[in-house]
Amino acid sequence: MVGKLLVIEVGYSLTKAVVMDAKGSKPKVYQCFQFETPVDMFEDGTVKPSETFRGLLNAECSKRNVTTKNVIFTIASNAIASRVVMIPFVKEKKIAEILSAGMDDYFPVDISMYKTSWKILEVISGEDKQKKYRINVTIVPNELVSSYKALAKMCGLNLIALDYIGNSICQVARGVFPKGCTAILKIDEQTSMLTVLKDGKFDMQRNLAYGIDDALAAIMNDPSAEATRSYNDSLNIVRHKTCIRQHLNPTEHNVDDDAEEYFKVRDSATEGLRPLVTNISRALAYYESQNKETVLEHIAVVGQGANFSGLTKLLTNELGQKVTAMLSLDSMKDTGAFLDEGTSMSAYAACIGAGMSPLNILGNDIVVTGKAEGGKTAGGKELSLVPALIVCGVGIAAAAAMLVYGMISSTMIQTENLDLQTKITQLQSAQSAYNEYTATEARVQNYQKMYAYTENQNNQLKAFIDELEKKMPSDINIVSFSADDTGIAMTVNVTSKESAALVLQQLRSFTSITDVTTGGITEDTAEGVAPTVNMSVTCSYPVTDSSADSGTQSGQTTESVQSTSSGS
Repeated sequence: MVGKLLVIEVGYSLTKAVVMDAKGSKPKVYQCFQFETPVDMFEDGTVKPSETFRGLLNAECSKRNVTTKNVIFTIASNAIASRVVMIPFVKEKKIAEILSAGMDDYFPVDISMYKTSWKILEVISGEDKQKKYRINVTIVPNELVSSYKALAKMCGLNLIALDYIGNSICQVARGVFPKGCTAILKIDEQTSMLTVLKDGKFDMQRNLAYGIDDALAAIMNDPSAEATRSYNDSLNIVRHKTCIRQHLNPTEHNVDDDAEEYFKVRDSATEGLRPLVTNISRALAYYESQNKETVLEHIAVVGQGANFSGLTKLLTNELGQKVTAMLSLDSMKDTGAFLDEGTSMSAYAACIGAGMSPLNILGNDIVVTGKAEGGKTAGGKELSLVPALIVCGVGIAAAAAMLVYGMISSTMIQTENLDLQTKITQLQSAQSAYNEYTATEARVQNYQKMYAYTENQNNQLKAFIDELEKKMPSDINIVSFSADDTGIAMTVNVTSKESAALVLQQLRSFTSITDVTTGGITEDTAEGVAPTVNMSVTCSYPVTDSSADSGTQSGQTTESVQSTSSGS
């Protein structure tokens, strides 16, 4: 890519953009800006051409003297699927052909409805000591791609590339964390993404259906405010003032901001972050359970969450490990890029990563391609006519002999041909039965693949609830409860620490779960009220072969339970 690029990430509430070039080992970023995404323009990654959007973008570019028309969009959408696959170590021009042959196994969808792209992650040696490619394959719905083409056209921009936000984050993070095991949390308005890198290489990625919007909604609707705040006003407040607790549980309340004007909204704002924090904890616990020999050395936050005051402190306390905001990008040259007050470069991490090395979603569809083998012209010495005449004479004699032999054998061949035609006619019905059998077998295999994708670990939820009813002490009260296909998280309270210990002991005896952990136990001993012991518990489902094959697919079920669950 030559010259400056405009790289844009369209989000539910905010659109972020950078002006940069990626020449050399480190990209240069010249401008960073953001503006509110027009209402109803964005839905799960798909965008609608909007005159309002074009006007806002043109106004921001004009204010900053941005003249480039070359644009890259990086896309966040649950409709995009990616999978890491292993294939034999072959010539790179053969990779697309091998991947195309396995696409039905990688993604059980009509692949003609998707654009496809792939990127080599690394070359590894398998257990058989043979080299293999580790490749990340991504598919993007054609409808989504078309929507960005239409948006670029409306805005008068030249669409250079489309990138998936998962790849964008990997590109920018590997320059900051080239060694060790690092978890990157991209936290935005309504969605978040967990990416794990090991020695700068992609290892795991998980989409989380939660962001900071619920907390911002609490700030916007603060009853102590004179009027409902705007989205941008609320965003500016959380960038400069800590409006949340340091722990999820109210009994662990720690005020770390002396601005009492936001004191009354702390509880509701913190509760708005509970689903996000809980799901991050569960996703990290799942990764650690699958990689017991790997030590997670760093947890860093990028996106809007990096500028949310107090969020990293809350995550540190709830995850039990230091969480930092990746406010600067070591892989980028400092050009004095303009930033909105209260924001950092990490809010634009996805845009910068897309500008560094985007997927070729627009141009590199995986197709089976063939190339005819060309012959080479052979050279030789000049030949004498004498040997040629001798060879010619021998050839004529041989031809005469062959003609006589052919006339004799022709009748035999015709008779054999008639016999074979008769056998073919007799076996025609068997061929029809065989064709029907192979077609039926293929359909059965497709149905089995489709059914396998409907199974998940959340099917074990009923077994867990049955054990809960049988084994829990009678004084337990389940305050909140959430479950997905990797495990369960809940907040409970009991009347004593002895009962809390019994709850943990009983949970660890359950056959339906494993890896039971607690975020800590607190005791509420308010005067005149019976003492209450509170604790949060996270546990994982036992890993099975079917759950391991499900990759990054996940389902989420969340319930709030206020009644007491009594057991033995």
